[in-house]
Amino acid sequence: MTTTFDAFLTHDWGTDELGRDNHKRVSQVCSSLKAAGYQPWFDEERMRGDVNKAMADAIKSSACVIVFLTERYITKASGDGPSGPDDNCKFEFDTALHARHLGVGKIISVVMEPRCRAPGSWPDGTVKGKLAPKLYIDLADDGTAFNANVQRLIQEVKTVTGKAPASTPRIAVPHPQPAGDAAGLKQLLANLNLNALLPT
Repeated sequence: MTTTFDAFLTHDWGTDELGRDNHKRVSQVCSSLKAAGYQPWFDEERMRGDVNKAMADAIKSSACVIVFLTERYITKASGDGPSGPDDNCKFEFDTALHARHLGVGKIISVVMEPRCRAPGSWPDGTVKGKLAPKLYIDLADDGTAFNANVQRLIQEVKTVTGKAPASTPRIAVPHPQPAGDAAGLKQLLANLNLNALLPT
């Protein structure tokens, strides 16, 4: 099946257990996916008109679904949130489960807060039943751990979809200036963390 989007991103817009804006953090992941050459569907950028139709069409047109797990998301997607069975998180999760080209095998689980690192302690319901047995990508921490695991997520998208990014990201590598003397060579090797090559 030909798909328009590489990944549909489903998440809760609330704050997580650490008071962080979950939507903003998912937006950072979306930017990283785009920088890696993938085409994600993210509601903030693409939601127009009939909300249910927009979500259903996007899931139908996506090669995989990335579920960003917070306790709020797990509760809402299982139908136990304030909106019950009418919650958009539930609609997205259920649609992904029942799409012929998706299902659990094409869902990537991403933990967004520390308390979700133990799937056995997730709130009971559909999400726990379907995703708790799966391995997950851990984006509960910020900083270098977040960035490193976003790269793992990008690799997982490649594995799950069987699709390489549309374009290879360019990485700027500084070109060192040639060293004119022994001191310059010593400084160059130190800057490149190649101290082991220094003469003794």
